[in-house]
Amino acid sequence: MKGPLLIGYDVRTKDEVTYGIPTNKEIIVVNQDKLGIQGHKVMRVGDFEVWVGPLSYSRVDVLMLNKGNTTTNITTNYIDVGLNLFKPVYVRDLWKHNYLPSIYRGSLTAEVKPHDCRVFVLA
Repeated sequence: MKGPLLIGYDVRTKDEVTYGIPTNKEIIVVNQDKLGIQGHKVMRVGDFEVWVGPLSYSRVDVLMLNKGNTTTNITTNYIDVGLNLFKPVYVRDLWKHNYLPSIYRGSLTAEVKPHDCRVFVLA
Protein backbone atom coordinates (compact mmCIF):
# COMPACT_ATOMS: atom_id res chain seq x y z
CA MET A 1 0.00 0.00 0.00
CA LYS A 2 1.27 3.45 -0.97
CA GLY A 3 4.37 2.05 -2.65
CA PRO A 4 5.47 0.95 -6.10
CA LEU A 5 3.09 -1.40 -7.87
CA LEU A 6 5.17 -4.30 -9.14
CA ILE A 7 4.12 -7.64 -10.55
CA GLY A 8 6.08 -10.29 -12.36
CA TYR A 9 4.60 -12.72 -14.86
CA ASP A 10 4.94 -13.69 -18.50
CA VAL A 11 2.67 -11.16 -20.23
CA ARG A 12 2.38 -13.46 -23.26
CA THR A 13 0.47 -16.00 -21.17
CA LYS A 14 -1.53 -13.69 -18.91
CA ASP A 15 -5.02 -14.63 -17.81
CA GLU A 16 -7.78 -12.17 -16.92
CA VAL A 17 -7.44 -12.76 -13.16
CA THR A 18 -3.71 -12.05 -13.17
CA TYR A 19 -4.12 -9.09 -15.51
CA GLY A 20 -6.87 -7.65 -13.29
CA ILE A 21 -4.54 -7.21 -10.32
CA PRO A 22 -2.25 -4.44 -11.63
CA THR A 23 -5.04 -2.82 -13.66
CA ASN A 24 -7.62 -2.51 -10.84
CA LYS A 25 -8.38 1.21 -10.92
CA GLU A 26 -9.69 1.31 -7.35
CA ILE A 27 -6.53 -0.29 -5.99
CA ILE A 28 -4.44 2.19 -7.98
CA VAL A 29 -6.44 5.11 -6.54
CA VAL A 30 -5.66 3.88 -3.01
CA ASN A 31 -2.01 3.40 -3.94
CA GLN A 32 -1.80 6.91 -5.36
CA ASP A 33 -3.80 8.64 -2.59
CA LYS A 34 -2.57 12.18 -1.99
CA LEU A 35 -1.70 11.51 1.67
CA GLY A 36 0.96 9.08 0.51
CA ILE A 37 1.18 7.39 3.91
CA GLN A 38 2.08 3.72 3.74
CA GLY A 39 -0.07 1.19 5.53
CA HIS A 40 1.10 -0.81 8.52
CA LYS A 41 0.31 -4.19 10.02
CA VAL A 42 -2.18 -3.97 12.89
CA MET A 43 -2.75 -7.68 13.44
CA ARG A 44 -1.14 -11.04 12.79
CA VAL A 45 -2.74 -14.22 14.03
CA GLY A 46 -1.47 -17.51 12.65
CA ASP A 47 -1.60 -17.35 8.87
CA PHE A 48 -3.52 -14.12 8.52
CA GLU A 49 -2.69 -10.44 8.75
CA VAL A 50 -4.55 -7.14 8.69
CA TRP A 51 -2.88 -4.05 7.23
CA VAL A 52 -4.30 -0.54 7.53
CA GLY A 53 -3.44 2.77 5.92
CA PRO A 54 -4.88 6.27 6.26
CA LEU A 55 -6.39 7.90 3.18
CA SER A 56 -7.45 11.42 2.34
CA TYR A 57 -10.94 12.62 3.32
CA SER A 58 -10.89 10.69 6.65
CA ARG A 59 -10.99 7.31 4.94
CA VAL A 60 -8.99 4.18 5.78
CA ASP A 61 -7.89 1.27 3.61
CA VAL A 62 -7.92 -2.22 5.11
CA LEU A 63 -6.16 -5.23 3.59
CA MET A 64 -6.95 -8.68 5.01
CA LEU A 65 -4.37 -11.27 3.94
CA ASN A 66 -4.72 -15.04 4.30
CA LYS A 67 -1.39 -16.85 3.90
CA GLY A 68 -2.87 -20.18 4.95
CA ASN A 69 -4.29 -23.16 3.08
CA THR A 70 -7.91 -22.85 4.24
CA THR A 71 -10.58 -20.20 3.85
CA THR A 72 -10.70 -17.99 6.94
CA ASN A 73 -13.02 -15.34 8.34
CA ILE A 74 -10.91 -12.36 9.38
CA THR A 75 -12.26 -9.68 11.70
CA THR A 76 -10.80 -6.28 12.46
CA ASN A 77 -12.14 -3.88 15.04
CA TYR A 78 -12.55 -0.26 14.07
CA ILE A 79 -10.42 0.84 17.01
CA ASP A 80 -7.53 -1.14 15.42
CA VAL A 81 -7.89 0.85 12.20
CA GLY A 82 -8.32 4.23 13.88
CA LEU A 83 -12.08 4.63 13.52
CA ASN A 84 -14.76 5.42 16.07
CA LEU A 85 -16.36 2.21 17.37
CA PHE A 86 -19.84 3.74 17.39
CA LYS A 87 -19.81 5.67 14.13
CA PRO A 88 -21.54 4.01 11.17
CA VAL A 89 -19.07 3.15 8.43
CA TYR A 90 -19.60 2.57 4.72
CA VAL A 91 -17.41 -0.23 3.35
CA ARG A 92 -16.25 -0.43 -0.27
CA ASP A 93 -14.88 -3.76 -1.57
CA LEU A 94 -12.11 -2.84 -4.01
CA TRP A 95 -11.93 -6.25 -5.71
CA LYS A 96 -15.69 -6.57 -6.27
CA HIS A 97 -16.14 -2.85 -7.02
CA ASN A 98 -19.18 -2.44 -4.79
CA TYR A 99 -20.29 -1.23 -1.39
CA LEU A 100 -21.17 -3.88 1.15
CA PRO A 101 -24.95 -3.95 1.60
CA SER A 102 -25.17 -2.61 5.13
CA ILE A 103 -23.59 0.05 7.31
CA TYR A 104 -21.09 -1.42 9.76
CA ARG A 105 -20.43 -0.45 13.34
CA GLY A 106 -17.57 -1.63 15.54
CA SER A 107 -15.90 -4.23 13.33
CA LEU A 108 -15.64 -5.74 9.87
CA THR A 109 -15.47 -9.46 9.11
CA ALA A 110 -14.65 -10.87 5.69
CA GLU A 111 -14.16 -14.35 4.29
CA VAL A 112 -10.70 -14.63 2.73
CA LYS A 113 -9.78 -17.58 0.55
CA PRO A 114 -6.41 -19.38 0.88
CA HIS A 115 -3.42 -17.36 -0.37
CA ASP A 116 -5.70 -14.44 -1.15
CA CYS A 117 -6.59 -11.03 0.19
CA ARG A 118 -9.55 -8.68 0.48
CA VAL A 119 -9.13 -4.92 0.24
CA PHE A 120 -11.64 -2.39 1.54
CA VAL A 121 -11.98 1.34 1.95
CA LEU A 122 -13.87 2.43 5.06
CA ALA A 123 -15.46 5.87 5.15
